Amino acid sequence: MRRLLLLIPLLALLSTATTGAESSRLVVVRSFSELAIHPRIEVPATVLALDDSRVSAEISGRLLGAEVEVGARVEQGDLLARIDCREARSAEEEAIAALDAARARRDLAERQWRRAQALKRDRNISEELYSQRKAEREQAVAEFGRAGARLDTARIRVSRCEVKAPFAGVVVERSAQAGMWVAPGTPLFRVVGTRRLEVTAGLDLRELETLRQAVDRGFEGGGRSRPLGEFRVVPVVRSESREVEVRFPVDGELFPGTAGSLWWQVGEPHLPAELVSFREGRGGVFVLENGRARLVTLPGTREGVPAAAPMLPPDTLIIVEGRHGLVEGQPVRVGDASDSRP
Repeated sequence: MRRLLLLIPLLALLSTATTGAESSRLVVVRSFSELAIHPRIEVPATVLALDDSRVSAEISGRLLGAEVEVGARVEQGDLLARIDCREARSAEEEAIAALDAARARRDLAERQWRRAQALKRDRNISEELYSQRKAEREQAVAEFGRAGARLDTARIRVSRCEVKAPFAGVVVERSAQAGMWVAPGTPLFRVVGTRRLEVTAGLDLRELETLRQAVDRGFEGGGRSRPLGEFRVVPVVRSESREVEVRFPVDGELFPGTAGSLWWQVGEPHLPAELVSFREGRGGVFVLENGRARLVTLPGTREGVPAAAPMLPPDTLIIVEGRHGLVEGQPVRVGDASDSRP
């Protein structure tokens, strides 16, 4: 009986040791510095021309002919088409003649005014005639100014007989046909600029934050790849997509309208998506801490997406094998990869 009583505590101690050994999980760990990645993110993007204009007629007349075809490269000021200018040139000549006449009247009134001033000093002119000469001079000066303005208007109309490229670019549409009658506003060409270009893309707010911290970024499209520099954000969230637009200025090496992808290398250290665990709605990674598993929550974690972990020190031990079924605070023992296989 005494032996039996002595065996009971011993059996209880052995049972406790066995239970503790069974609840301990064999795991494999690696340091955060070994596992950290800087994922590359890609979103659809397009090359946009800042200069895109429909060139229209600015005067009425018959179109004499187009000087360019679709696909032609043009520089600012290059001739695109001509409009019959005989009526405008006739109005210009008439305005020149009117200006000459107004100049003659102004000069005569000026001489008469100076004469009236001399007579007044000698008191040989009536007050009424003196005032008349003064008014005639002022009227002649004003009429000369109006004639000059009418000539400027006539010359502007003549200049509009030649339809010119508003900027350097490519002609992508042509509706101008020789012999057609045009009026102000009649569309003749569409010219798309090739020098002031931007890469544009839509990002959600989370992507925008990672783009701000990116260590590298670029655009791929049209068989070309090129780095991108500074960008600006259009501070309006699109209601249909809940995204904001970002724009990167680029030079003319890309073609307007090119579809491709905006990519960037995330600056923050991330952990691969396969190491992320979810417990009771919390997403994070299991780390080894004092012989136990602890779930470190990583804010904004999503399934299948690398998780940002800037708060983890480089020497943090991440549980990479044996984590399935782990619970917070569970005892673990560390082995190598071969030990953790069944």
